[in-house]
Amino acid sequence: MMKAIDPHRISLLLAVLFVLGLGATAYSVYSLQTENTGQVWFFMGLSALLGGASLIIALRNKKEILVFKEKSNSNNSDNTQSSNTEDGNIDLTEIKQIAQKGGKDATLQALKTICRQLESGQGALYTLKEEDDKRWIELSGGYALTIGENTSVKFDLGEGLIGQSAVVGKTLYIDEVPEGYMKIASGLGMASPRYLLIAPLKKDEKVVGVWELSSFKPLTENQRKFVEDAANLLSANG
Repeated sequence: MMKAIDPHRISLLLAVLFVLGLGATAYSVYSLQTENTGQVWFFMGLSALLGGASLIIALRNKKEILVFKEKSNSNNSDNTQSSNTEDGNIDLTEIKQIAQKGGKDATLQALKTICRQLESGQGALYTLKEEDDKRWIELSGGYALTIGENTSVKFDLGEGLIGQSAVVGKTLYIDEVPEGYMKIASGLGMASPRYLLIAPLKKDEKVVGVWELSSFKPLTENQRKFVEDAANLLSANG
């Protein structure tokens, strides 16, 4: 199979020939008789032709490189813009401020901030309760919940996704929430979002609560990590 000829090499070769042509022209002018000018004009014409061809190829090659760089920069810009659009305006700055201030409502304030940034449909905060050696996880606040403030929602440890996250201490992400599931197991009322993120809240490596975020659109890996990082910030300053 014939290899493609490199335009850069052709340009270099023509440039070398151009220089040689100039040398031959100078030699002819120096050595030939004044009346014998035909050979001189031949070398001068050949040198000019080679020089012009070399210049044209060099400029065309430079233009192709510039066009390639512009396309590459444009593609990188499009990819960055697409990534930013998918992830939304996620920023831990406000979460850090909430964590540093602390207070009993810090986890709820942080949850509301996260829900606004991720444009989540709903968010719920569950806290761990203990009484007479019995432990459970109970709804203590939320964002855009459709249930009443006085409604009691409880899960035993290990019960449902909330109870499971409290036991294993790991984030759970559900990307295909069945219709009607939320009304039974999540405590987020009548809404039927398709995506669910459940993140444990820890203090001294022990789970003390759980965040639950529902969304009608998928959560990217960066968005899920953002929620985990926010939970870790609150744990570190808790």
